[in-house]
Formats: sequence, structure tokens, C-alpha cells
Amino acid sequence: MTYISNRQKYERPQGMLWAEDYIAPTTTNEVLAISGFEFGSDALVANQTFLILSDHNRSSIDVSTDRIQNRERMINGRMRSFHVADKIKISTSWEMLPSRRSATYSNFRATISAPITSAVGDGQTITYIATGTAIKLTVGEYVSISGMSIDGYNKTNAEILSVTEGANTTFTVSGTTTGTPTYTDAKITTTESRTNYYAPDEYTVDGGAGGADVLDWYENHTGPFYVYLSYDKPKNFKSDSNLNNGSYARLSEYSEVVEMYISDFSYTIVRRGGTNYDFWDISVTLEEV
Repeated sequence: MTYISNRQKYERPQGMLWAEDYIAPTTTNEVLAISGFEFGSDALVANQTFLILSDHNRSSIDVSTDRIQNRERMINGRMRSFHVADKIKISTSWEMLPSRRSATYSNFRATISAPITSAVGDGQTITYIATGTAIKLTVGEYVSISGMSIDGYNKTNAEILSVTEGANTTFTVSGTTTGTPTYTDAKITTTESRTNYYAPDEYTVDGGAGGADVLDWYENHTGPFYVYLSYDKPKNFKSDSNLNNGSYARLSEYSEVVEMYISDFSYTIVRRGGTNYDFWDISVTLEEV
């Protein structure tokens, strides 16, 4: 969640986020997590998995419920209902939304590195130890390893399998290894989101998606995806140790995630700009799967 917290300009995140993946919390006090990086960032395209929607001139997020049930009146005149499920529908819109979020591709990440002090291979994985507390690794992310000599292993796009953080950072990556790893001035390089990426050349107030970003998501996601919502729904904010505190002290997180698809989408080019961006009006409706 480091990336999301650093992409948060105000005290709370933007009201809505669309994501290709969903990691279910294992305990009631865990946050709703998003993996990968943001569409439109400078991350590798293969690692861009979610889109943060802007609150720039956004209307209210209207939520309605479709109650699926079979209702029938019995012979004695009493109504009986068989409830199947409640499915929600979300509608929202933007007025005069800039077509681009910024003047150039947003650099939401910063490159960080640390020296590798040891490496051990077992034929299937390699375990490294890197010094420096600045390295924060996450299982499933990719890193680059330089200064390492080992056969049968791709070091430029290594997937993290496990991480142990302490005085040093111990991490394991996969690969077919032969022989003993040798290294000279070896180091690990990875990326993290910048804490001060907001720049004067950003067109949306919070760095969220511009009109063209929303349209691009719509055109490339014909099936369902996950919709993260940030609003005050106390029953979703729970804590194993203190339920009351968990309900009222976690507004800086996303409170709900629903698998949905876009059922209606339209946009209007309201005003064309000069050489930077246009103004769009966008309307979108989503329905739960």
C-alpha cells in the first residue's frame, strides 16, 4: 500500500479506483490491497494494473441496489419472498475533466537500490541479503540484480518470492541455477512511488485519470474488473483488537471492493484546448457481476 498512500494528495484517497486484480484481506484489520502500478505511469506496461479515477469535477457516486428475489403471494394472502442476492449499480460523471492528467507521462516511481552482501542458490531459487533499510520489497514485484554472475537465470526481471525485513533485507527469487553464485559490486534495484510527485504541469487536481485515461480503460476492459470505493462505511472498517477504533479510524483506506463491468459509457468533447489538453464530459455506469 506504499504506492497508494504516496499517491494520496489529501487525507483520504480518491473516491473510486478500478483494478484488474484483488487481494482479499486475510484478517479483519488488513487493508484492501492493490498490486502493480497505475495505468499511465512510467512503470512497465505489463505491471500497470489499476487506474485511480480523479475527483476533479466529479459528480456524486450514485449507488442503487437490484434485489434479486422471487416474490409470491400465498393462498392465505401472505407474501413470501425467496431472496437470491443484492447487486449494486454505480453511476457517476465528470464535467470539464482534462483529457490528460499531466503534460507528460507521470513519474509516480523513484528508483532505489542497495548492495547485495550474500547470495545462495539451491538450483530452483536464489536467496539474497541486501543491506540498507530503504529497500522495501513486496512479494510478486520485479527487481533487477546487477553485478551477479550465475548461469541460467534472468536477473533483469526477477520476481520476488519471499521477503524478510530486519536489519537487512533477505529476499528470494526464482530461476534455474547452476553452480555457485559469484558477485562483484552486486546490487538490487527496484522502484517505489515518489512521495512528492505532484508537479505544476499536472492538469487534474489530484493527479487522477484524465478523460482519455478513462476512455482507454473502457476500450481495453470489456469484461469485469474490480471497483475500489472510498467512503464512510464503518462496518467494513474492522480491527481484531478494537472494533470501535477500527470502525472510525480508517477513513484513509478503501472501504469496499466490488467486481463490476461497465454497462454504459459516454463522453463529450466540450472544449478543445491549444497544445496541452481538451475538456471532456464523461458519464459511466457500472453493474455488479
